[in-house]
Parts: sequence; structure tokens; C-alpha cells
Amino acid sequence: RVARTRAPMTSQGASPPPMEGEESPEEEREVTFVAEKDEVDALVASIAELGRNAAPLAFKKLTQIVLRYQELPQLLDPHLEGWITPLAGVLRAEAHKGDDADMVLVQRTAKALNALATVRGAKTVVKFFPHEARDLEAVVALLVRSHDAQVCATTLEEKDELGTAWETRAV
Repeated sequence: RVARTRAPMTSQGASPPPMEGEESPEEEREVTFVAEKDEVDALVASIAELGRNAAPLAFKKLTQIVLRYQELPQLLDPHLEGWITPLAGVLRAEAHKGDDADMVLVQRTAKALNALATVRGAKTVVKFFPHEARDLEAVVALLVRSHDAQVCATTLEEKDELGTAWETRAV
């Protein structure tokens, strides 16, 4: 859902200022925003805080909301840093755990980040990812592990969810 309101344009708008004695025409411009911002903020915060204990539905809901903005992806721009940074932090923390990394959490988080990259574009999203050299080795090891991610699943649902873990490699 995209909420819209109308507001009069200022004198900085497209039309020239009125001449002396003329009234300025009332033009309208569209002001839009992400209606579900608070919900997405809460979902991202719960994922970042709870990690593996975050409800699987939180990841799916986050992805569904983001995908609604495919036609107007620029509406997400003011919120991207606040959403991507905590999610990327989850991946970073899991990468540094080495063999103890929770691959189910990694895959769920990667799916959410992949949705943001799909809607807004990889070039825009990658700006908010950590890019420190000390993370490289841990991330590469995590990518290698993601190849056999299904082995880490404890339930059939997790095994199905992990699939081939292509989102992890894409993000």
C-alpha cells in the first residue's frame, strides 16, 4: 500500500512566480511514503535482536511488504539504511561464528536482503553493507558452507526452506 496526500507546491515548483497583481496558481505535488514503515522497523528489530528465535513469519512478512514496492522502489530509499544495516549485521555476526553459524538464520536473512536488492537494486542496497577486509575470510567461509546448507536443517520445513540457498550467495 502506498499512501498519498496532496500538498500545494511552493514557489520553488515548476511554474514561474506570479507577476505583480496576479494570484499564484494552486498546483499540487504528490507526497508519498511507506505505509508499513513502523511494521517493517519492528520486524527488522525483532530479527536483529532475536536472531534464530525470531519467528519465521517475520522474515516472510518483511519480504512480502518489500516486494509490494516494486513499482515505486524509490519510496524505500529513506528507510534502507535502517533496515539493511541490522540485517547485514546478523549475517556478519553469523559469518564470524564459523562452523557454529546458524545456516537457517543466514538463509532467512539473505532472503529478506535479496528482496530489498531485487526491489531497489543491488547498487543501491550494497552501499549499506559492511565492507571491511576483516570480514572477507569469514564471509567466504560462510558462502562455502551455504553450498551444503540443507545438511544443517533440523526439520523438514527448514530443509525445504534452505533449498539450494542461492539467496545467500546472491546477497
